[in-house]
Amino acid sequence: MRRIVISVAVLLAVGGFVVLATGAANGSGSSSGGSPTFKVELDNAFGLNNGEQMKVAGVPAGKITKIDLCYTDPHANCQNPLHALVTVNINQTGFGSFHRDAFCQSRPQSLIGEYFINCDPGKSGPALKSESTIGITHTQSTIPGDLLQSVMRLPYRERLTLIINELGSRI
Repeated sequence: MRRIVISVAVLLAVGGFVVLATGAANGSGSSSGGSPTFKVELDNAFGLNNGEQMKVAGVPAGKITKIDLCYTDPHANCQNPLHALVTVNINQTGFGSFHRDAFCQSRPQSLIGEYFINCDPGKSGPALKSESTIGITHTQSTIPGDLLQSVMRLPYRERLTLIINELGSRI
């Protein structure tokens, strides 16, 4: 009898550990019952693709689900209708609480031009609801290094020299 009680206790402990470890007891951490989704307004979406990683404070927490222009979503409250609107879905428990001062940026993932979204969830202000937009004043887009270096190639170098010289003559 004692052996059966110990076996049941061990099974319950292992089962409880599995439930807690997989997050099955807590759901997604959002109040709406599903995983939270946010929209990020960026100047451009260079290098971002559907399915790429979305990180919160450097930890993989979700995926990019949609990339579009702001004018396609009238509820996004974008500053410019031609800005990129990147929709991210946070599917890891504990990362879905973003505040009004949240800050997101596109960052290089690899040397072949893949990028991901990295967000700082913020600390002050009310928590954002799912489907909220993180505005352009709280985002940053990375300019690729090879794009900056291409300015020094001919004929761009000559054109840049002309522009700088002409600006200097006007002053």
